[in-house]
Amino acid sequence: MSLPFAEKPEASSIYQDLKSLVLADLTADQFDELRERIFSEGVNGTEDEFRRLVLLGQASQKISSSGPIPGSDGVVSVNTDSNNAIIPIKKPAKGEVWQLSSGSWTGSGISGTVCFYLLAANQSANIESGTDRSAASIIVEYCATAGNGVLNETTPFGEIYVGENTGLYIQASGTFSDIDFKFLMNRVR
Repeated sequence: MSLPFAEKPEASSIYQDLKSLVLADLTADQFDELRERIFSEGVNGTEDEFRRLVLLGQASQKISSSGPIPGSDGVVSVNTDSNNAIIPIKKPAKGEVWQLSSGSWTGSGISGTVCFYLLAANQSANIESGTDRSAASIIVEYCATAGNGVLNETTPFGEIYVGENTGLYIQASGTFSDIDFKFLMNRVR
């Protein structure tokens, strides 16, 4: 059934561009390209295209109005062998919003106390090029002497979202030879 008072679906530029594509094969980048070319005026048929875009986004699982987008979840792994190095975890692309659910670490060669700093910073700050976290917000500070742990074990951090303007980073400070971090993340937009 067509949208009420709308042109027939065959006239939709969105549907014309995608008529040979299976919904499951539609990428987030392709969906974003469709979204970016529609003007926000809401007249001359664009309101109908807005509705089609929402339907297409939900049907293809590229947008969600109820939480994480199915199939977008995954574990992001990062590694460091450098004291105080700021390592990027996730730097979302334009139009993306990611949620961090949990994190853990496993280290080797630990001597004394090692502290971990989960950071959020503007991507324009380019903090991963050094060790200075003054431009970042510290979300979690966790110190341990053991070889592994859960980052939110003693400091629950709740839901954390990063979008196209911000990035998520990790920094380890202390004496160690190698630390592997794992973060469960979901795209919510």
